[in-house]
Amino acid sequence: QSKMQAVRASFGVPTITAVADGHWSNAGTWGGQLPDENSIVEIPLPLTVKLDGSVTVKKLMVKGRLIISEGNEGTILRVDTLYSDAHSLVQIGTAAEPCEASVQVIFTGNGFDGDVKRFGRGAVFMGNVEIHGVRKPWASSAGVRKAASEILLNTPITNWQPGDRIVVAGARNGEQEVRKIVGINGSSVAIDIPFALDHLPVSGASIAVGNLSRNITFTSDTPGSNDQRGHVMFMHDPSAHVGGASFVDLGRTNKAIPLTNYKFVPNGTQIADPDPAGTNFPGRYPVHFHRHGFGQGTATIED
Repeated sequence: QSKMQAVRASFGVPTITAVADGHWSNAGTWGGQLPDENSIVEIPLPLTVKLDGSVTVKKLMVKGRLIISEGNEGTILRVDTLYSDAHSLVQIGTAAEPCEASVQVIFTGNGFDGDVKRFGRGAVFMGNVEIHGVRKPWASSAGVRKAASEILLNTPITNWQPGDRIVVAGARNGEQEVRKIVGINGSSVAIDIPFALDHLPVSGASIAVGNLSRNITFTSDTPGSNDQRGHVMFMHDPSAHVGGASFVDLGRTNKAIPLTNYKFVPNGTQIADPDPAGTNFPGRYPVHFHRHGFGQGTATIED
């Protein structure tokens, strides 16, 4: 409960609120004036807003329903912070009709505007989330030699395409290689740069080959700045389904160095107030399912 209150408190006061069901691009949905890049936007219950193009806003709070993309190619939501409240719905495609169009959610901005616990710069979903993109299953190969410019899969994959990025597992830890597909002929996949290493499985096994490209992408506009990158948190509500989406250049928590967000007294007791000088907060991962429970009805992740 305290985290939910902190999230809401960090959002700030909305500057524009939806007043009717409708498409984002319709000024009537907002009472006559469209949100702009400086707007703090709220979609209240029980309203539904359909994002039908590319928009930039500062913050977006969903208390009702936000439907992102209805077959609109090239939909981009640029936002510093996206929150969805309890009982809300954020939807990109459905299980029956996955989204096939390109959708990008790009986390923008620099600094945290008084957000002491740094929940912002990313997405915090506390309601129902349905993300259904085009799934691209993993494949396997009998192996490939160093300097090869193509890899032969054990079985053809129908929905891989030129331009997709693939990762070929290494025979040893850290030896995986990422390449771009430049051509496909049946089970043969041609790549942009020849492999630098052998990828040979042990006897009786195969080498895993994964497709990293998805039509739905969550990413940051400052990928090289770790303390400013976005994060995605699914929080408390188990009604989350994620499939056919990629999460790229996200996450601020670095567990290779000490966490700096809490002050400690000499006996080791944690004090809940964040250290204002801290930048390495825990729980700001690329994708984080926070207290979703166990068993039937919990969150679902698919490729």
